[in-house]
Amino acid sequence: MTAQPGQSWYLGAAAQAAQVRWLLDVALLGIAALAAAGALGAAGVFIEQPQALGPLAVYQTGRSFYQRIALFNLALPLTAVGVVGSTVAAVLGALMINLGNGGWMSAALLGAGIAVVAVWGVVVAWSCGRTASTHAASWAPRAD
Repeated sequence: MTAQPGQSWYLGAAAQAAQVRWLLDVALLGIAALAAAGALGAAGVFIEQPQALGPLAVYQTGRSFYQRIALFNLALPLTAVGVVGSTVAAVLGALMINLGNGGWMSAALLGAGIAVVAVWGVVVAWSCGRTASTHAASWAPRAD
């Protein structure tokens, strides 16, 4: 089966490379689920506390104030997580490429990942800001 010494190493490496691809695909699904859970969890906490923003409704009646709060508290952290995640993926991918002595990594795909996370963060922040402004507008002071 082996014509030259060491040729079987390549056959074993091909089988392990297929396993690594499956592992990375499953890990990608897990990371996507974690990102969605993080975004929805942060949105849930933000929406759960609209009464805390109620006293600010006395000073700020426009939605833009609440939109800026939501962008700072939701979109900015999610974008930062996307950048860090893409950086880690680039470093780990470069290590795998160097170990395998070949291959390439798509910088456009990493950038697209950052863009998707950033857009998702803005959508979540926009909807949470809208909800918070609606709840804060109905706030009325009560005697303690």
